[in-house]
Amino acid sequence: MRDLTGVTKLNVDPELLQMRGDRVLLERDEAEEMSPGGIVLTEETKREGQPNTGKVLSFGPGECAKYTGEWIPMADDIVVGKKVVYNTYGGFEVGENCVMVSQVDIIAIIMEPLEVDVDELEEGDLA
Repeated sequence: MRDLTGVTKLNVDPELLQMRGDRVLLERDEAEEMSPGGIVLTEETKREGQPNTGKVLSFGPGECAKYTGEWIPMADDIVVGKKVVYNTYGGFEVGENCVMVSQVDIIAIIMEPLEVDVDELEEGDLA
């Protein structure tokens, strides 16, 4: 078996991977082509300023605690399709636009704005 210690990029089709343990496969959000000031960014600059947000593609079942052996399932809010903020240096690249991170490297879940139809509200709904 090949030792993957220190590997930062895995050239494998992400669709062929089944996540194990507490690993999460994310599709990285695309970097902007232009800066907010209108300057066209070079490829190197885009990579450096790449957003650390992405969409969950798949995830493992959880893991056993190292010292107690207790089963630790994945967090309930890690769901396929959710947008998340992750630690940029926590995982490694998979294929062209994906990254594999540990559950602890997910810093936040980006919540979708709640849409409410005001016409359907009844008295006391907002209390």
